[in-house]
This record gives sequence, C-alpha cells and structure tokens, in this order.
Amino acid sequence: MTFNGWRALQQPAMDRLRQMGQDSIPVYERVFEEGWYLRPCMIQFFGCQNVLVEDVQIYDAPFWIIHPVYCDNVTVRGVYIDSNNYNNDGCDPESSTHVLIEQVEFNIGDDGIAIKSGRDQDGWRVGRPTENMIVRNCHFARWAITIGSEMSGGYVIFLLKIVRSTVAAMGFISSLIWIAGDFSNICTCGTSMRIFAYGHWSISGRITTVTGEGIIRLIFGI
Repeated sequence: MTFNGWRALQQPAMDRLRQMGQDSIPVYERVFEEGWYLRPCMIQFFGCQNVLVEDVQIYDAPFWIIHPVYCDNVTVRGVYIDSNNYNNDGCDPESSTHVLIEQVEFNIGDDGIAIKSGRDQDGWRVGRPTENMIVRNCHFARWAITIGSEMSGGYVIFLLKIVRSTVAAMGFISSLIWIAGDFSNICTCGTSMRIFAYGHWSISGRITTVTGEGIIRLIFGI
C-alpha cells in the first residue's frame, strides 16, 4: 500500500495523537506501532543548528516535505520539489529562527511554504514562535505561503522578499480557533500576492508592501 492509501486509514491515529497532546502525555510515550497509519514527513530536522538543504530534487513525498522543528539558522536553497500527494506542503519551518528559503521551485499538492509554531498544548507549553524568515526568488506553481494553521507557539516576525510566482500566487494567514496565535511585521517586496486571513487572531505590528508590484488584500472570515 502506498502512503496515499494510508490517508483513508489515518483518522484513528490522528485522533489518538492529538488527544495525547491535549492530555500532555510525554512525547516519549506517544508510540504508534504496526497497525497505525501516520504518514511521515519526507525530511525533518529536530532541534538542529546550521541546517543546509541545497541542490536536491524531491519527488513523491508522503506528507510535509521539508520540516525543520526547533531549529536555528536554516537555509533551503536551489531545491526542486515535484510532489502532488495529500498534504504535500513544500517547506514548513516550525518554531524555528533565522530561516532563508531561496531559489526553490515548488510544484506541490498543498502550501508551498507553511510557517508554524506548534499545535495545542505542545505549542503553548514550549511557546516558541517562528522568527526572522526570508523567502527570496522562489517559484510557486500553485499556492504560495501560509502562516498557520499550527500557530499555538506565538507570533511570527516574517519578511517575504522578492518572490516570483506563476500560475497562482496566493498567501493565507490561517489559524483554527483552538490553535490561534499572534503575528506581526509581515513585509512583501517586489511580488504580487493576495493575502487572505481567517481564523481567530490577535494582530500586531504591520502588514506592508515595500516596493514593486505588491498587492495585499486582507479578508477576515471570522
């Protein structure tokens, strides 16, 4: 069975895992053996420093594709991603700082980049936002950038700079009410992108267009 086939079977494992998080079960006790169907990330760095992913090609990932968690000084450069399975986010920095994503080709089945800071009790307990991030000279075949929805760890200080987009360029600021967070200081430069916000948010700082052809539209659904 391929990983896509696991999606129809994953709900019991997802419910169990999320309940463990709600109940603050220690991470080392959250064990899923044979018979549980949780799709893994393609590449995940956990608690690392000076991470470099460069000049690689990635195809047909089972879930999120590049996922740095609790990392500092992350560079993703010159990567080609072609993967259109369920939940195929291209690069999901989570609770990480000083992140540079540049010259990446995103042809994926979900968000090109999804910026996260933890979910539910785990995110609130650790309380670590994603901060100081630059996205530069990337190509998004479909959806571009999402902030959320796992945002319990706090706000994001995010700089989006010189993104070139074709076919569709859409940014989402999304948070479900039980994983809501704050964000501040979003900046676009030399790009054309529509930004939609939905969910429960506390907003501070600014959302600005600096130069070029930036188009920013905020639509709050709740």
